[in-house]
Amino acid sequence: MKPVPDNFTLEALVGQRVEQIRIGIHQLTIVFEGEYRIDCWGGVTVESRGKAGAVMTDDGWGDLSMLRGLAGLTVVSWKVEGSHEFSIALTGGTRLRFQGESGPHEDFYIHPQAVVI
Repeated sequence: MKPVPDNFTLEALVGQRVEQIRIGIHQLTIVFEGEYRIDCWGGVTVESRGKAGAVMTDDGWGDLSMLRGLAGLTVVSWKVEGSHEFSIALTGGTRLRFQGESGPHEDFYIHPQAVVI
């Protein structure tokens, strides 16, 4: 994964609703209103109602039940958490954390901005 770019922004997602969660063989895709989506191959953790659970890790799938209830929530903010990590806060106190590792492969692809992390 490449480090989070210095000019990284998810400001366009603020106010957008999560419409779908798509689960592929080796990929998780979070689809927002309009044309926005995040394709994930790296680590994804959901923090909600006092619980945190990894739904995707470098080793495979984690606790997919943590994805329940995400559709319909709205993005309220975003934050760069570290050189290889960012998060999105949703309504109801839910947070999505995207954690990558340095290595030769991409962990996240953000559309339509074409940002590869």
